[in-house]
Amino acid sequence: MRRHPETIWRAAPGFVALARPGGEILTVTGPAAGLWELLEQGTTPAEAAEVLAGRHGATVDVVLADLEPLWDRLRAEGLLDG
Repeated sequence: MRRHPETIWRAAPGFVALARPGGEILTVTGPAAGLWELLEQGTTPAEAAEVLAGRHGATVDVVLADLEPLWDRLRAEGLLDG
């Protein structure tokens, strides 16, 4: 999966705000905000969890469980492509 090309976004360290034109703004904070960076090149939930776990000293299983609701929300809002 990748970022949907029509997604409007702004990011700062530990924060990202995302929306499709005319849609609601979704804000993500903390370590999960790093997912948006990884989606630039394309990633899977498992790959993203592995990278973010390494960055933040957590286990892959914990990060994957934390990312699943966000991943589902990004898909539901049409913010992902693929």
